[in-house]
Amino acid sequence: MGRMGELYVRGSLFTEFGHLFLPHLHNLDLSDNTISRINLEHFSGLPKIKHLTLSGNPLTISLLEPSSVVLVVPHLVSLDLSRVAMDEANLSVLSPF
Repeated sequence: MGRMGELYVRGSLFTEFGHLFLPHLHNLDLSDNTISRINLEHFSGLPKIKHLTLSGNPLTISLLEPSSVVLVVPHLVSLDLSRVAMDEANLSVLSPF
């Protein structure tokens, strides 16, 4: 069976990002969808993810604990949150579990 290393679902009208199990994936592009909430637990099935693009989604990103991201996605090198609203008042958008 092949090993999927990259997955591009840009502009696919996704509204949610659920739990994925893609152990060899290193690049995930979810830009320009309609995802409004991300749960860090959903990244636990992506142990080798290095590049994650969430730009252009209607996420309301709040204060994010860097230590939580490092624990769940330890190999993450780049996280693209361009064109994403920043709102310190909404602390539950990126929940650690």
